[in-house]
Amino acid sequence: MGATVKNHFAELAGVPREKLFVVSIVPCLAKKVEAERPEFAPGGIRDVDAVLTTVEMLDMIGLMRLDTDEIAPREFDEPYKRVSSAGVLFGASGGVAEAALRMAVEKMTGDSHPDHLEFEEVRGFRGVKESVVEAGGEKVRVAVISGLHNAEPVVERILAGEECGYDLIEVMACPGGCICGAGHPIPEKTGALDERQKVLVTIDSHSPLRRSQENPDILNLYKDYYGEPNSPRAHELLHTHYAPFRDGSERSPHRADNSVFVIHRLDICCCDECMAQGSEDLYNDVQLRVHALKMNEFLEVRSIRLGESHPDDGIYILIDGKRVAPDKLGDLYKSLREVSPLTGHWRSPHK
Repeated sequence: MGATVKNHFAELAGVPREKLFVVSIVPCLAKKVEAERPEFAPGGIRDVDAVLTTVEMLDMIGLMRLDTDEIAPREFDEPYKRVSSAGVLFGASGGVAEAALRMAVEKMTGDSHPDHLEFEEVRGFRGVKESVVEAGGEKVRVAVISGLHNAEPVVERILAGEECGYDLIEVMACPGGCICGAGHPIPEKTGALDERQKVLVTIDSHSPLRRSQENPDILNLYKDYYGEPNSPRAHELLHTHYAPFRDGSERSPHRADNSVFVIHRLDICCCDECMAQGSEDLYNDVQLRVHALKMNEFLEVRSIRLGESHPDDGIYILIDGKRVAPDKLGDLYKSLREVSPLTGHWRSPHK
């Protein structure tokens, strides 16, 4: 969306790209890092200038003492006014696959099938869901993965060269999808996540536009600006490629037992000397924050004891083997990007 606004809308409104300031409000903490990546800043102009999580937005509303009950809902602005409910379903695990299946069935049969738009077998919170959809004499095999750790078996099979047979694999890093994102309010009671999913399903069931491919605003956007799907302009602005950056300085990545995913290690010394300076309290605080920020999947916090080999200049802390000062732990995400040789260095092979 940021790329579309910074290019299509800028051209339509006659505003220089650098004069537009785009803010995304999302349930995803990872979008903050993504928005900073060079792949999304062509010519040094970012597609998205700032990212707010929904929690941050709610905090800002509270600070301004706004009563949300008094805020009157309004329609979105032109030229991106209309929204398909297939896009709304993207917020839950299985939503991307379901939207894709709605188009696939139409393309395979030549019929929009208005009475066959629900694919409930790909919905829900199970870690791995599989489905085979038959249409027009063809079969579409789909796998929907909820929670990044559940992707490991599929990734391992692909790396081993095994033919998995899937036509579409949806992977959402957060269990349950974006409705469970780390930037969303933490559920306070059992069943809250189910209720969030029901909200999206209800919006979909009452929407006049239930297929992405029938949204008039999207059709006009492609007609007037992008051309056809996968056109050179669409590919340039709407697609990207990631590749590891290698400059010869990287250490061998650490992986959890039987895991294909890289994880980071944060070591805090708890020898007598460091304990006297508060290392135990720091260790406990970092553990709590890692859990609250849902960083457990990729950050392992360990206590170590260096003993007599300990340098005497403050609490001894390592991130992936590199010494850091205690004040670097104030923002754990930022510290991992700045300090760790395993994070924060990517490049696009096409740019």
